[in-house]
Amino acid sequence: MEKAREIEPNVAIDKDKILKSKFFLFVEKLSSATNIVFSAVFFMTPSLCHLKEEYPKFVDVSDTISTTLTFICISLQVTHEFLLFKNDLLEDQFKREPKKCSRSVCSRCAARGQHPKWFKLKYSLVLLATFFFGVYSLLKINTFFKADQTVDFSRLLHLFGFQLNALLSMMVFVFYANQLELHSGPLETDDDINESQALVGLKMV
Repeated sequence: MEKAREIEPNVAIDKDKILKSKFFLFVEKLSSATNIVFSAVFFMTPSLCHLKEEYPKFVDVSDTISTTLTFICISLQVTHEFLLFKNDLLEDQFKREPKKCSRSVCSRCAARGQHPKWFKLKYSLVLLATFFFGVYSLLKINTFFKADQTVDFSRLLHLFGFQLNALLSMMVFVFYANQLELHSGPLETDDDINESQALVGLKMV
């Protein structure tokens, strides 16, 4: 009975930890989702200040929604940072292990081994092109109603084209940036392969 009584407080503590971890994960996911929505609204929607005279009510409602979203995003971010600080994880969020290709046979790693300078130059040019193309699309989105305040289907379709270009540029940029980091690690030599095979053999034994 005494052992059972000693175990009960420990079980309660574990449940509290589980509840805290779930709350922490909930805030973390909600903060990430809110940041994505805020970034999409901030960068992917045109500035509506030029429509103030023709559509004052719509602009006022849009400003209210933007202000509310900003307040929610800041509140969640502050809460997330506080939870990181409370759990001694504030410094760990900036630490990230370098990515490394795990394929035994990889065409990109082989290409980098044969022509390392050309490999980095090719990926750097793609990243540079997609970055400037995305920035150009974002600038066109932001100043979309500056010269022409007309709102019709063809204009909105034109705006959607700029938004799609910006989204695709970002996706291509992220993809090639990850690929460049993934395949820029140290290449495995024959000695490394033999050593890894030896370790696998020892584990099997």
